[in-house]
Amino acid sequence: MNSRSHPSCVPVSLAAGLLLCAAPAGTAAADGPATPPPAVSVAIFVDEGVWEDGVVAFEHAWGALGVSSARVTAGDIRGGALIGADILLVPGGWASDYAAVLGDDGFDAIRAFVVGGGGYLGVCAGAYLASSRVRWSGRPIRYGLDLVEVLAAGPIETIAPWPEYAMTQVQYEPHAITQGLPNPSSLLYYGGARFRPLPLAGVEVVAVYADPGSAPTAPAMVAGSYGDGRIFLTALHAEIEEGSPADGVTGWDDDLVDPESDWPLLAQALEWLLEAGGAGVSGS
Repeated sequence: MNSRSHPSCVPVSLAAGLLLCAAPAGTAAADGPATPPPAVSVAIFVDEGVWEDGVVAFEHAWGALGVSSARVTAGDIRGGALIGADILLVPGGWASDYAAVLGDDGFDAIRAFVVGGGGYLGVCAGAYLASSRVRWSGRPIRYGLDLVEVLAAGPIETIAPWPEYAMTQVQYEPHAITQGLPNPSSLLYYGGARFRPLPLAGVEVVAVYADPGSAPTAPAMVAGSYGDGRIFLTALHAEIEEGSPADGVTGWDDDLVDPESDWPLLAQALEWLLEAGGAGVSGS
């Protein structure tokens, strides 16, 4: 659940151009000729209720990281648009609208994509949508996609009363997605959840809220698997580069402060989602 977008520091310079690539395009590897980066394709869900600023920011992030992306609607997903994609990104917006336009057939297509080895990246509303249990302002909601066995509860009024937004700190847990990242780190909060993995779900906690008095130690990012595919859910907005035009979003976030870019988190999340195997969450 979201509604705007924002920018942070600088375009990211990653060791391999993108962590997904063995070497930058057009450069020679130490023991051979130049090797182009592998073609990585991200399908970005864009339909009723989506937060357009977040979509624009992700498109800028993927472009900076050398990743191909394309917008897909609920109708596209039902029609087979995920065939050939590596990752489905469901960004911030309004999860109830997503569920309504996708319907059972759209959910079936997403589950089949992930079971077959596709990656699912859920941000804020996209994370609520994929959670098996949801509570919004104390009211239980069931969407039915059920990719990850967690309770996602929000908004967190002590960080920002809905529909306000604010920067908040997280503490990263040891995980391939967070390796080498600044810790703690500051990210945009805009109505996201605190997660509670359900018993025996096998969900990995990737980051916890760290601001005193906000939701300390409550998971803010979780990871798991469903069939042969992997899932990464984040309540926070790493796509937004506060105070920088790098993400293509300007205006409302200009007064927000973030000393580092959060795009390295996105790059490492993509790399993890693309790896073979899973993180241990059983799916059907």
